Amino acid sequence: MKGYKVIVGLIALGFAAGMFGGYRIWGTAEKGKTDIQQLLQQVNDEVALIESKNKELTESLESSREAINASEALRKENQDLKDQLKNAFQQKQELESTLAEVRAKERDAGNQSEDQKKLGATIDELNARISVLENENRELKSVIDNVSEMTHRKEVPGR
Repeated sequence: MKGYKVIVGLIALGFAAGMFGGYRIWGTAEKGKTDIQQLLQQVNDEVALIESKNKELTESLESSREAINASEALRKENQDLKDQLKNAFQQKQELESTLAEVRAKERDAGNQSEDQKKLGATIDELNARISVLENENRELKSVIDNVSEMTHRKEVPGR
């Protein structure tokens, strides 16, 4: 869409330069003869100005494309982090469910001290894993918030 606008702009500038050059060459009937060399120099100056502006517009378009690509990459990374957070949350829920089952088995085991020691170790491991996952959840959420903030700041206006 922007490329189309640039092409239309160039055509309009070319048309305007043609009109300006035609007016300068033939002018009105009241002016009389004009200096062709001077007129040619003025047309060349106008063409150089148009080419300069075209170059500036092309550079601006390229920088906009780069910003859009960077923004898209950040959005993809943000989505990947959200997926990781979702998976970590599911693992946490599974571990909590497993922990609840282990605690129920521990209550049923009653007097079996050896089994109680094993269950206690498993519970400790699960609690440690839950703590690790909770920390990962917090870190991932922080990263997602940062990436979202960066994505919002880098979004290209007009899109």
